Amino acid sequence: MFQLKLTMKIEGRAKLNCGRHPLCNPQTQGRGAIIGGCSECLQVHEAYVQISVARAHLENAIRHFTKIIAPREAPSPGRYDTSPHASQA
Repeated sequence: MFQLKLTMKIEGRAKLNCGRHPLCNPQTQGRGAIIGGCSECLQVHEAYVQISVARAHLENAIRHFTKIIAPREAPSPGRYDTSPHASQA
């Protein structure tokens, strides 16, 4: 029997703006808010798209890992467990 304890905390923040168009926010307004095909605004939008794709892949991997590992884990009997299957200490 093996025991695995996994704790992960991943944080990331990105606040990206175009220097020429500081009021344009491609993260919330989408690609349609990009003014005149500005290359910097397009790069900001692409960065947000890549971040969201990476986040989705990570969440999917964690969900998949949890689905595989969770059925193999057997709950250990509690200290004051009085069920007949509890181990006698």
